[in-house]
Amino acid sequence: MRLAADFSELAEEGRKLHNRDYVELASRYRDWSLRALNSLIELFGRDSELTRDFINDKVMAEELISKLASRGALSGVSRFLSSDARRLRLLLDRQVAILTAASGAAESEVLRLKKRLKQRILLDLLRSAGRLLERGLKDPAAVLCGEVLLELLRGRCEAKGVDYSLTDSPTTLLALLKEKDEDVARFEGLAAVSEAAAEGSFFSYTKSDVQRMLEELRGIIEDDSGNESD
Repeated sequence: MRLAADFSELAEEGRKLHNRDYVELASRYRDWSLRALNSLIELFGRDSELTRDFINDKVMAEELISKLASRGALSGVSRFLSSDARRLRLLLDRQVAILTAASGAAESEVLRLKKRLKQRILLDLLRSAGRLLERGLKDPAAVLCGEVLLELLRGRCEAKGVDYSLTDSPTTLLALLKEKDEDVARFEGLAAVSEAAAEGSFFSYTKSDVQRMLEELRGIIEDDSGNESD
């Protein structure tokens, strides 16, 4: 995955900073640490432990680099005997370790963010369905709810390792899930309204049926979101 590779490349770049003299290191460290920090914030957020630890080390490292650069380049044994030089080396090693850990966590974090984005999109569709219902347009509202139902059922198929086709109807998906998902019964009434709307059987369900469908789908999505955060 690209993001994992990005963090690995940043970690490798950080290891090479040990070989720079302190005057050159001042500018190179600033550029490297900002790119690494922006990547951590983008994926994990500013309040994540990885990001906070990197920021703390960055502040201390920049202070040490500035101090060491002002003294002129240290070389040979003095580079290792200086307490400030040893502290800087430790800080750089810790930051490299943070980026290495970020590389390992990147894939699962991206999957979590994709799931959250999908939930947000489905909730937006339900809000649109709600506005249609308020205008008395139960049929287009039912069609929108049906699209949300389809996505939820496809997601359950993927989670259970059930093969399906993008042309499968909600009823077909429920049949595929029946042996592997004990919870599918709760979707049967929703599927009936969804397929009636898709087939144009608009007199076989009421506005109240669509309202119940909308509320049940919203509850399913919000419950799933709550379980994820736990």
